[in-house]
Amino acid sequence: ILRTEPYDGQQDAWPYTAFTIYFNAPINPDTVMPNLEMTPPLSPSQVYTYFNTWDNSFVLNFGAQPSTDYEVRIGPGIADPYGNTIGQDLTVRFRTAPLDPWVDLRVPGQLGTLDAHQPARVLAGVLNTARLDLGLYRLDLGEFFRAQRDWWEYSPTGRPIREWRVPVEAPLNKTQYALLDLAADGGTL
Repeated sequence: ILRTEPYDGQQDAWPYTAFTIYFNAPINPDTVMPNLEMTPPLSPSQVYTYFNTWDNSFVLNFGAQPSTDYEVRIGPGIADPYGNTIGQDLTVRFRTAPLDPWVDLRVPGQLGTLDAHQPARVLAGVLNTARLDLGLYRLDLGEFFRAQRDWWEYSPTGRPIREWRVPVEAPLNKTQYALLDLAADGGTL
């Protein structure tokens, strides 16, 4: 065994990572799983494996979850195509990272309109964040079309009409929904 991904002691493995073992020579892939034990235990319905002959890597997709500690014990009975075993024990401990923070304003499509004479409320989906920083801007028609051309990189020009913060709560790695009252929530920064 040359190395593994994630490596032993890693604390920030991608939340839905596979576990990969890199060997210095071709192996018989059928001998890997009988020599592998994982904590928490593997669920057979979530396990998918394959062997890459181009880099001698055995990949175990096992349904890794975010913010979880894993321990993989690799036994010495993994064999090459001729029956020679590696004779090497290895234990790898790693932790997956939490999901990236995420916020989604629940409006139809990428924009929504609100009636200024009605309560202005927007539903926001939040994940792994404790606060929403909000800004309200007036857009002329040209600015509106600029926003449409590059929605994800767009940042409004000019001064905001209002800026405020809204605290939100959600369990780690679980999406929660918050109703934002745009007229009353928070206060001006």
